[in-house]
Amino acid sequence: MSNDLIKCVDFCGKCKQLFKDDVTYTCSTPDCSGLRFAGSMNNQHLKKKQHFFATIPLSNQLVEITDRLQVKPASLTFNTDGVPLYNSSSLWPVVIVINDLPPSQRFATQNVLLWGLWQGIGKPVFRPYLKPMVDELNVIYKQGLDCSIGRIYPKLTVGTMDLQAKAYVMEMTQHNGSHGCLTCEEPGQSCQQGKGTSKGYPFREETPTLRTTESILDNASFALNSKEKYVKGIRSESVLFDIKYFDPSESLVPDYMHGVLLGTTKQLLCLWFDKGSKEPYNISKVVKDVDARLSCIRPTDDIPRLPRKLEGTKQHWKASELQNWLLFYGIPCLDGILPRPYFDNFCHLVTTDIYASWGHYFRF
Repeated sequence: MSNDLIKCVDFCGKCKQLFKDDVTYTCSTPDCSGLRFAGSMNNQHLKKKQHFFATIPLSNQLVEITDRLQVKPASLTFNTDGVPLYNSSSLWPVVIVINDLPPSQRFATQNVLLWGLWQGIGKPVFRPYLKPMVDELNVIYKQGLDCSIGRIYPKLTVGTMDLQAKAYVMEMTQHNGSHGCLTCEEPGQSCQQGKGTSKGYPFREETPTLRTTESILDNASFALNSKEKYVKGIRSESVLFDIKYFDPSESLVPDYMHGVLLGTTKQLLCLWFDKGSKEPYNISKVVKDVDARLSCIRPTDDIPRLPRKLEGTKQHWKASELQNWLLFYGIPCLDGILPRPYFDNFCHLVTTDIYASWGHYFRF
């Protein structure tokens, strides 16, 4: 990809709004005195950049990949996440993958689209940051792109982010705040955890009210036009609603890695094998028996890492190791060791996760 395609987009350091053309030095937001370049008004002609992010047009990347692989892309997934750098500085890339490619090609470096790169102190304001991408996605879907194998009309269908990034993009409260769930309007409640508290969502018989596009936009409008900072967890309208065909309330999928693997699965390992607990489900005294079974497992070739023992290492397990434990190792290693009610409950989690993850391959 040519460096000539990289575009630097300037934004106001005070109100965070984009500069709409290439010649304006002063911010167009009413009552905002922000300047485009570093220094005073007398130094604007020097064009020393200060607040900007870099983008690469999606259209060029999509055409190049389509022509090279001879596959028509129809569905796209986007992701963004923060990468800490130094002195409170962070990097926020926005990447897109083509869902129509097989996984072996889908996540290959040469087939992943890098749309944007933001670097600075703190976190970006996502409405101005993602606005150029949203506008381009609308144009691509409406007008299409000419490729060697014909005209393509790819559209964004899925967004995947961790809970923090999702809250920033969706203009809502964080996951540890009231109404922090994007799926429903359940407020949650504070629960004791260790020496502090965390936000929990206790089981209830009645089904909570699910969020919809209409309810999110109504809450955002009410929050913007009232003195309330948040209305049912929503504070403003997300830029993703500007994508004409995209429904963020349904298309931003749950964070499987942090929620199921690094969250639930890792917590279960701690409850079962942390020393000092007298709970009936704690089996830390027989962890060596579980490790003996684990060491006998020989995974298939598609699992590159051999299982590590639990004792002394479980707190360092990566998400992929936790997934292998949940899907493949856990049941044979715990059968006859974990008390039956807790073992049966774990089996329900495993079968539910297998169906959610692999149900399109198998029939249950």
